[in-house]
Amino acid sequence: MEKFGYEMSPHLSKLSLAAFADDTTTIAAGKFEAVQLIEMARTSFWRLGLDISISKSTSLYIEHGKHKVEPLVLSNGDQISSLQEQVKYYI
Repeated sequence: MEKFGYEMSPHLSKLSLAAFADDTTTIAAGKFEAVQLIEMARTSFWRLGLDISISKSTSLYIEHGKHKVEPLVLSNGDQISSLQEQVKYYI
């Protein structure tokens, strides 16, 4: 699991998933890793009888400090739409 996620501190494990009640956020270093994390979470949720609502999901993709508006495409063809609002990040 250490290959996924985002390093918040060199003293802690990489952060790859955050959740509160029925809201879940996956955090990845790239699009490929994000898709893998979502698919692993989806499989785990299915085992518990839960499902991720793709139509209610949104992705935020930042590359080289710039917000990219493009969907995440899962291996089964499902697409998670991208946040359309302009977001500025400085990395």
